[in-house]
Amino acid sequence: MKRKILLTFLTTLLMSLSVTSCNEEDSNTTMTTTTTTQTTTTTSVSSEDFTIITEDNGLSAENYFYNFACAKEDDENPPKYTIKLKTDSTWDLCSSLNERITKVIIQDTKVIPVDAITLELVLNSNIVGSSGSNEIDGINIVFNRKLLKPGSSRIKLQVQPNSGNSSIFKLTTICLEVFVVEYGKLECPFVTSNISVNLDGLKDKINELSKNPTSATFNISDTADLEEVYGYTADYNKQVEIDLNNIPQSIEIKDFKFASIHTYNLNIFVEGEEVSERIWFSLLTDGEEEYENYLLHEDVDNRYSSLQVYKDDITIKLKVGNYFTLN
Repeated sequence: MKRKILLTFLTTLLMSLSVTSCNEEDSNTTMTTTTTTQTTTTTSVSSEDFTIITEDNGLSAENYFYNFACAKEDDENPPKYTIKLKTDSTWDLCSSLNERITKVIIQDTKVIPVDAITLELVLNSNIVGSSGSNEIDGINIVFNRKLLKPGSSRIKLQVQPNSGNSSIFKLTTICLEVFVVEYGKLECPFVTSNISVNLDGLKDKINELSKNPTSATFNISDTADLEEVYGYTADYNKQVEIDLNNIPQSIEIKDFKFASIHTYNLNIFVEGEEVSERIWFSLLTDGEEEYENYLLHEDVDNRYSSLQVYKDDITIKLKVGNYFTLN
């Protein structure tokens, strides 16, 4: 019964989120517009205090500023960006917020339009599963990248706990700086290197393990969460199709930008007509190890290998490694 009531509250909260914008050009006006989904109020910049606040009344943000990219021009489904606020033990037994108080105030709606932000409550049950409770363990500020423009703006979240220990029943404010950059310009240290994959023996191994293979690809992908690195200056992933009717001697990838502090997974994946005919090949170093330049580890299940690259302008020589099947 409690969860049903909370779900109803969550729906109401998201539908009635009040977002206030403060633009220089609106400095002499106050306007309220009501729609079926939200209430938007525009006030003057001078009426709001945007002093940075990262912790208040048991609610806290990890950082005081956040950098992320807006959507790529032709990307219809970019990952949302989330600022995660956490509650401490004083919020134990708190399962609701005062709907009337809850709002986000935006300093510059040219950068962050009012409809680009939504709030999500993170319940204890979201973290620990069905055995968890309806207590609020956090509040997510979620951004729709498609609506954002490059620039900076401060945002102020105001909430008030509505249940739990009465000592926390007070206005709670978090104010943070947000920097939105163009897609592809989110700064990330990287090294540029080449990849050479020797495919000797791949054809024979595929014929041995799969009766009806339909396609094969070499895959390399950053293991970092795409939400965090979307639009960054390094490369995130790359796929190279392998023609099963004419498997080449090698795959050559030029000038791949490796995020220098990230780990990449790489493998060769073979699809089959039946799920049971799928094959995953890990990759091994082809020749002498170069630990001073990069580090390669094969997964224990032989489904992929992990790679970290430390040095710029090198060629990483790889070969087909062990395999994993569902048989």
